Amino acid sequence: MSEESERSGKKSKARMQVIAGALQPANGGVAQSVVTRILDLVRTGMLRSGDRLPSERELIDILNISRPSLREAIRALSTLGVVETRHGGGAYVTDLKARTLLAPLDFFLSLSQSNLADVFESRGIVEIEIVRKAAVNATAADIETLDGMLVAHEKVLADPVGFRILDARFHAQLSEMAGNSVLERIAYGLYNMGLDIRRLSRPMRRGVGVSLPMGSGNTAFPSP
Repeated sequence: MSEESERSGKKSKARMQVIAGALQPANGGVAQSVVTRILDLVRTGMLRSGDRLPSERELIDILNISRPSLREAIRALSTLGVVETRHGGGAYVTDLKARTLLAPLDFFLSLSQSNLADVFESRGIVEIEIVRKAAVNATAADIETLDGMLVAHEKVLADPVGFRILDARFHAQLSEMAGNSVLERIAYGLYNMGLDIRRLSRPMRRGVGVSLPMGSGNTAFPSP
């Protein structure tokens, strides 16, 4: 083993020992304690994007906990978007980007359908800001891309599936141009919720045979 490799191995071992010490469980629920301590390690930079967590066996020994408790903690961290498990390769810290960490927001929004007015008001606020920022940041190539999408939209007006696909790409393009990853994730969640509401509303509308005139309430379902 080269001297450089030996130094690298010692440094990695020392860092693992520090992490192991920080992972010692505190009072409270076992799994929750593990989750809290791993989050603290991420916040302080001891664990960084792409880092591999100690193996399951090592974590069980370090924490002196059962395998079910450890797996419960890892599942919770995965739900939060902080840790991802790779088949046969252990658990790793994710990219820690807004798109990943804000993914649970989609679930929260799916629970908010009882207050549609607030949801769609929020979507209007978010998307207006996205459009404003996109207009400021737009390049000639961006404008050309959007123009092409609008032309393509005209060709699929009679094709609901094709229209939705293009519409989603159009909104995604605007969000990318805006350059704000948090707004992008929030808009993505609100957009998908709008699609879900429209899908649920169609059978009901067909069943009662009501056609809503413009401005009489169909504005609660803006085109996603």
